[in-house]
Amino acid sequence: MDMPNKGETEKAFGKEKDIAALPHGKDDQLRISICSYEGKRFVNIRVWFRGSDRVMRPTTKGVTFPPKQIEDVIAALQDARERLTQSAHDRAQDGKPPEDAP
Repeated sequence: MDMPNKGETEKAFGKEKDIAALPHGKDDQLRISICSYEGKRFVNIRVWFRGSDRVMRPTTKGVTFPPKQIEDVIAALQDARERLTQSAHDRAQDGKPPEDAP
């Protein structure tokens, strides 16, 4: 996969301020950052992978949104968590294994 490195990304979107880097698979990360584009700030949630040269690079898998949408995104993620928790609870009540069980 020929993706830009962080320096090339900065040229396009301005310097990013990393907020979190969460493990995502074997060598990948899910990074949450704040970036700017054309003088406007955005929240960026993106998958990064480690290239053959061991340098972390962003993928096209992700989403960028304006700060005014943060509360809506948080509310939607909390709703997803509640639904998943309820679904797991319902399956356990029925004696079924969790959906993500092997």
